[in-house]
Amino acid sequence: MLQPQSPDESLTDVVGHMLADGAFVMADPDPEPGAELPDGLRVEVSFDGPRRGVVLIDAPPDLGMEIALNLGADEEAPDESSAVEALRELGNMITGALLPRLFGTETVFHLGIPTPGRMVGADEAPPVCQHEVALVSDEGHRTRVRVRFDDLSGVSP
Repeated sequence: MLQPQSPDESLTDVVGHMLADGAFVMADPDPEPGAELPDGLRVEVSFDGPRRGVVLIDAPPDLGMEIALNLGADEEAPDESSAVEALRELGNMITGALLPRLFGTETVFHLGIPTPGRMVGADEAPPVCQHEVALVSDEGHRTRVRVRFDDLSGVSP
């Protein structure tokens, strides 16, 4: 019988699959997971249900542009707005796949509209999150995906 995955293992698995299968980007675990990220984009997808929280994606614009091209962006050279839209879609895919993995397919969650923003490297303190995965794409783009639960601390995961 298979052992259930921890939330961190589930997050790593879901993010890797969504990047590879949904965005056609290959990525490996970051050998320096605590390394400082350059200025980049942040997308936040809130969720509400039996648990409430947010999934945050921090990524460089170049990764968003790569995903935009892979998902069929009309432009030959997508701009930052295309990168943001691609990362918003990636946020939806990750959040939509992660929550059933953590809480079961019968559990209903409501996802918020992915909110884009900018993160500013070392000038910004990282948000306090319970779960995190750091990846590096084949193109060398460092990405972090974090999950923060904002409600009852006594409920798993």
